[in-house]
Amino acid sequence: HNRCVITLVGDRDAIQEALAATPEVLDEIAATPDLNFIFISNDQINFTGQEFSFNQIKVTSEDLGQMIFVQHEQSNWNTYIGTTDFQSLSSNAVIPASALTVIPGDATVLSSRDGAQITTGNPRTFNGTFDKSVLVDVKPGSSDLEIFSINPTLQVKIPPKTPPGRYHGHLTITSL
Repeated sequence: HNRCVITLVGDRDAIQEALAATPEVLDEIAATPDLNFIFISNDQINFTGQEFSFNQIKVTSEDLGQMIFVQHEQSNWNTYIGTTDFQSLSSNAVIPASALTVIPGDATVLSSRDGAQITTGNPRTFNGTFDKSVLVDVKPGSSDLEIFSINPTLQVKIPPKTPPGRYHGHLTITSL
């Protein structure tokens, strides 16, 4: 089966406002070829800077941004997320991938012809860099179109004794 992931360039809030303000955008999305699509923002995710005692655990959260899914094919599909460790930009310090929890949130149906079964994943903390978490599992209905969105949250538990500085990591989103 053909799968396609499209990065929707632009500001997350502007994308959401455009979808809400112009239902024609959904018609344009629905006019895509018979593939399953995911539209994601290409914004970098920046967690708010934290001030904390060297011996304390600190938890910080950020929205991943709205992801828009278009179900065209009559086949089940899943979307997963994975992560790398978070490497310090100024030293060898690392915040491990196991410090990250993904909270997929609920699905919001934007357009439906047949009521596909959409199941978002459970909140999940990674075991390491080779682990992945289910964002959404889709089982198609009787028709050929379902458009929905989710807005996952990322939560990082910063371990005690983590050296101060800026850390950088990568997320990977995969659909099968």
